[in-house]
Amino acid sequence: MKRSKTMSVIIVVIIAAAVVMGLFVFHKKTEQAYQNREISILWVGTSIPAGDAGGNYPEMVGELLGDQVHVYNISLSCGTARCGAYEYISEDDALGMTGFSHNPRYLLSCLSLSQSEKEEILAGINTTEGWSEVDEKYLTEERLEQYAAFTYDGDLKTYLTEYDIDYVVYDMGYNDADVFGYSDTEELLTVTDDRSSYIGASEFIFNKISEYSPDTEIIIAGHYATDDRPYVWQAQEKLAEETGAYIYRTWEYTGWSTELMTALGSWQDGYWVEDESITDQITVLQRWLPDGVHPGYDRSGEANEYLAEIHSECLKEIIYGKNE
Repeated sequence: MKRSKTMSVIIVVIIAAAVVMGLFVFHKKTEQAYQNREISILWVGTSIPAGDAGGNYPEMVGELLGDQVHVYNISLSCGTARCGAYEYISEDDALGMTGFSHNPRYLLSCLSLSQSEKEEILAGINTTEGWSEVDEKYLTEERLEQYAAFTYDGDLKTYLTEYDIDYVVYDMGYNDADVFGYSDTEELLTVTDDRSSYIGASEFIFNKISEYSPDTEIIIAGHYATDDRPYVWQAQEKLAEETGAYIYRTWEYTGWSTELMTALGSWQDGYWVEDESITDQITVLQRWLPDGVHPGYDRSGEANEYLAEIHSECLKEIIYGKNE
């Protein structure tokens, strides 16, 4: 019995539809399985993500992303990527560390240094001519342990080699813009092949991440504003371009800026207190952040919660969106 052309076409269409539906179901199951698998994120940054009395947003991001996502936050106050400035390089200072002379504490908080290099720096703290004195409160045993841990061969290596880290969120740049007294100038966009620039030092750190854990992917977390140290976000964009790392632009979602607004209230002991009798002109950033910088200083947790929502949605798009 001969099969008609019409019947053959119908059969082909049915088979094709079945294949497409099968692929669709397979894709959705694969996506669901990916979203349900355990994911580990290592968050590396400054005092901004390190947090304070108002908590920290990396921890909140982990809660928002669900039980299957584990976030380890090793951010440190004063954290920097670079450990020098190229214009200070000399025969006696191969990395331009003298650029830290006005605040050598930033050297101790530099991620691109090794533990042994920091030990040498510590030996010269408060004795090296030309360096400003570091307050003893920053040289306690606890602090010294933190400095030693915040090195490329410290906690970074430990987590990447002993934990199954899927992503490193790189939340750095704010302190790199100001530690040399440049007050956020175009100098931050300089690219060097060593650790004397933000981008050069970050590339060094990225290479260490790949060395310790080749399958770990790097995500650059953008700064929360564009006109607050404006070269920070530009340097982060350039770093992403230079390295091919993922980047999400936090500044596009916060609405935070240095634009002035009339505030009906004031900050009191880390809490915003509404008071219509107070009509000060402050920036939008100052309305959200007690000191205009740190979300953790808002003891209510509102600033961190707001940032956590933004970061978590951006991370979802990168982690899950690329599998859709």
